[in-house]
Amino acid sequence: MFAELPVWGLAIVIFLLRIVDVSIGVVRMLTVVQGRMIASVVLGFLEIIVWIAAVAPVIVNVSESIELAFAYAAGFAAGNGVGIWLQRKFASGPVVLRVVPTNQHEDIMNFLVQQGAWVTTFEGEGVKGDERMIVAALRRRNLDHAISFINQTDPDAMYVVEQALESKPSLYPPIPMIGRARPSV
Repeated sequence: MFAELPVWGLAIVIFLLRIVDVSIGVVRMLTVVQGRMIASVVLGFLEIIVWIAAVAPVIVNVSESIELAFAYAAGFAAGNGVGIWLQRKFASGPVVLRVVPTNQHEDIMNFLVQQGAWVTTFEGEGVKGDERMIVAALRRRNLDHAISFINQTDPDAMYVVEQALESKPSLYPPIPMIGRARPSV
């Protein structure tokens, strides 16, 4: 497939293919964890097709050009970074944000509600005595804004973010029917 390329050109192609295949693999693993079967199957197929294109020239030519093995390994390493960046940039779905504020409890809670989060508070006892915990289910796309607000409002607040596999009620508005009216039941 790439027989006419010089070694340095082949190394660049292998490096780029590995970035693509490992990035797809990172995103695929997230879809598996989220239970998105069709997306994980499609991504798995694409990942292996790209991987075969990357590994075949390495296996055939590695005895003459060790540079190809280094390009393969470097592409793998870079692909992990690109995959994580893609996940952060394009990830979707609900997340759970748990906040233990040191002060400004009401401000944080009201802000999260304004962001469309489902918010509940709990009273408990922590290391420093009585504390309150805010638990909010919100869209991942609103998470950075929420964390920025928390850090500005209460820099000493502790928070934890968890991926939510499902949420009920949905954090997303219903998809409108386009083109015709919804049939009556």
